[in-house]
Amino acid sequence: HLLCLLAFFLPLSSAALDATGKIITLTFGEALKTQADAAAILAGFTVKVDDATIAANKITASQNGTKTQVILTLADDVAIGTGQNLTVGYAKSTGNHVDA
Repeated sequence: HLLCLLAFFLPLSSAALDATGKIITLTFGEALKTQADAAAILAGFTVKVDDATIAANKITASQNGTKTQVILTLADDVAIGTGQNLTVGYAKSTGNHVDA
């Protein structure tokens, strides 16, 4: 798996994809803005596999308790396979993570 990260405005400490190819964990160097729900957490993030965008309805999102991680979980029918390129992008918009 090749994990690329694009256009993050917060200090990204690490990014990881679990062994199942379904859970992407982004760890930041500071706490993110608290979000109301999974849709708000996902706002601004895009996930692509080999240049094909994964639909937002195929991704759930959560934050850890300290708000330093965003966890993107792919739907049961989506997984990143060996040799596929994974790109996670972020676009700043009103109300999402970097506008705290």
